[in-house]
Formats: sequence, structure tokens, C-alpha cells
Amino acid sequence: MTAIATDGERARPSNAGLPDSSDKVEVAMAAAADDPAAQQIVRSMLTKQDRLFDAQISQLGRQRWRDGLFALLAAGVLVAAATFLWSASRADGIVLVPFEVPPALVERGVTGIVVASQILDRLAAMQAETSSIRPASSYGDDWSGNIKVELPYAGVSIGELRRYLVGSLGKQRILSGEVVALADGNVTLTTRISGLPGERYEGASLDALVQKAAEGVYKDTQAYRFGYWLIRNERHDEASQTFQELSRSTDPVERMWALMALGIYEPDPRRALALYRKVAAIDPEFPAVAANAAAVQLQLGHYEAACQSARSAVVKYDAWRGRLTAGRLEGDKLGLQSVAVNCYGDYVAAAEALRRSGDYEADYTNSLLAPLVLAWSYGEYHDAAAARAVVRDAGLDDPAKLGPVLA
Repeated sequence: MTAIATDGERARPSNAGLPDSSDKVEVAMAAAADDPAAQQIVRSMLTKQDRLFDAQISQLGRQRWRDGLFALLAAGVLVAAATFLWSASRADGIVLVPFEVPPALVERGVTGIVVASQILDRLAAMQAETSSIRPASSYGDDWSGNIKVELPYAGVSIGELRRYLVGSLGKQRILSGEVVALADGNVTLTTRISGLPGERYEGASLDALVQKAAEGVYKDTQAYRFGYWLIRNERHDEASQTFQELSRSTDPVERMWALMALGIYEPDPRRALALYRKVAAIDPEFPAVAANAAAVQLQLGHYEAACQSARSAVVKYDAWRGRLTAGRLEGDKLGLQSVAVNCYGDYVAAAEALRRSGDYEADYTNSLLAPLVLAWSYGEYHDAAAARAVVRDAGLDDPAKLGPVLA
């Protein structure tokens, strides 16, 4: 018996040949299997889809390169920022800023930068005239090489940001001041170093005041080296007063250097050794005082003690590398090595060490050690007259001449 379809069954579309899927693309492809016009549409759609896949793959590759580049840039920015902060935290020395100057002087070309630059030039000259084993501090300016690049959204320049960070993190101090014209025709020049009271100088010549101001700054910032500058300029009373003041400092480092200077210029070698013992009590590892003690012990004829001091100083110099003036350190060390090897009777090696020490500039200690070691060698050969002649010819029989040599 044949079944008769109802009206509802005749109205339902047939799903024969269609995939069992909810994906419209799959359904459309199945439906177009027997329709050439639909196949063309599907073919075009698949081509575009393929191109889309290729474009997405290419974009992913570029994205990886971009992400890597951004990561490198971010790392570079972090390193630069860390370096910037580290540099600011390590900054020290004195930085000069333009001085305040009356308009009348500015009209004559004497601007605030000119006055500050003149002081800076005088300080540089004084540094150059001072040869000491104690390293020099740094002096710089606030205007040359200043970076003016504005930081986005910050409203400040890189230079201003660095100055702020240096002031917050570093040990750098600022030197500022002003020039004032007085009614009597004289002028005053006042200098101010951050953390110290101002110094005022008055006179008719601005040039002379600039020199006085530079000397005042040098004394306030590097009193030990300033003392030696005074000695080089034969201002011995001022130098002695400077070292005496430093020897009473609450800073043990300044006190140590001052006591050594007083020992160098002490005419009595035994009192000089007593001062050196005070220095060693502050810092037993300070090599310069052992070196100077060796020279005085040689002068006194205390050869065994000189050998011990020289050997001790040679070892200590390496530990102080970077904290002493490089040329002086190497030269002094070679001079002391000559003493040490002379202790073992190797006069050839002693002479070679002294010869090599002459390659270093501003090596005053070795100019003392060379004749003393030579005199010592004569003494070992029992030629006392020759030994005395070497000391006398070098002028080392006069204690007043030892100071500039050991400075």
C-alpha cells in the first residue's frame, strides 16, 4: 500500500546531499556542487580567503619583527635611563654657573659667563701648577655642552633634568656669585659654593678680584693642593697655616693628608717620622706616608727601617690605584722598588727601576730617592766620602729643600 504525503511534508525542503554542518561556507559549497554559476562565486571566495590567509601570515611575521624591535628599543631606553641616573649619582666636583653682573659691565662685554669663565681659567691654571700625589678635583661649567633637547610633555630640557638629578643624587656642588659696582668706583666680587658661606672680595680691579676669588675657591674645595700651590709660589707662611688648619679638621682624610704635608716640611727628620706615625694611625694602608718615611729613614741612615717601609709601600700602592695621581703613583712605586731591591744588594735592578721611574712626569719623590739610593750604594761599598758628596750635590743635606721634593 502506497503512503500518501501530507501537505506539511510536501512543503518541507529536502536536505539530501548537504553536509551536516552549521558552517555557512561548507553548506554553500555543498549546495553549489551542481551549479556552475555558484561554483564560480565559491571559487572567487576561496581565492580571496587564500589571499587573506597569506596576508595574515605575513602580518604575523612583521608583527614579530616589530615586537622584537620594540623590545630592543625598550631595553635601550632602560639602559640609557640607568646610565643617566648612575652618571648623575656619581657626579662630583664644582660646577660654575654664570655670575650676576651689573648692566653697565654687561654693556662693556663683562657678562656673567665671562666672569665665571675667568675664575674657571684661573682654577685650571692653579691645578696645572700643583703637582701632588693627591688627585685633583674637577671644575666645570654650567653652560658649555648643555643639552637643550626638550623632553616631550615634561616642559624641561635634558640638561635641566640632569642638573636636577645631579643636585638630588650626586655630590656635585655649585659655584655662583655676583659682581656689584660701588659708589666710590670700587667693585665687589662675591663667590658662593653650595654648603659654604659666601666669600666677598673688594677692590678697584676686577681682574685682581678674580684671582683672589679663584684662590679662595681652590682653598675651600682642595685645601691640601692649595697649600702646595702656595709653596710653589713661595708663600710658605700661608701654606704652613693652611696645613695646620687642615691638621685640626674633623675629617680624618683631610687630617691625614695635612699631617703628611707637615711631616714633609718638618726640618727635623725625627719629628717628621713622628708625624708620619700619626698618619699611619689614621690609615695604616696609606702608601704615600710609608714612601715618605722610607726617604727620611734613608736620610737618617736607618737602612733596615727604610727597607721595611719601602717594601710595605710598594704593596700598598696597588690597593690605592685609582685614588692617587696615576703618573705619581707609578713613578713613586718604581722609586720604592729601587729601594726594596737595593736592600738585597741588587744595585743593577735598583738603578733600572730608578731609570724607568724617570719616564713619569712630575715625579718629585724619585728625584730625592735617586741620589739617596746612589749614596746608599756607595755606603755599601764603604765609600762614605762619595756617599756624602752625592747627598751634598743633590742639596739634600739641607732639610728645607726636602719639602718640594716630597710634595
